[in-house]
Amino acid sequence: MGSKRKIASRIVDEILDKHPNTKYVYDLFGGGGAISFEFMQRKQIKKVFYNEYNTAITNLLKDIRQNGI
Repeated sequence: MGSKRKIASRIVDEILDKHPNTKYVYDLFGGGGAISFEFMQRKQIKKVFYNEYNTAITNLLKDIRQNGI
């Protein structure tokens, strides 16, 4: 719980080290999206499924995806 932005790359590295054939990621408790965004930067990842209860965050991320920052 809480911001993982600063440690997202280390978290994703650890996951991919233990599961090197990963192609799809389900971020069930997406929050601010730090982990999802980090996974999206990895070439081996084909798709990231982001989930978040707070619709304000999901709407913001959809807007960024459609219109850019």
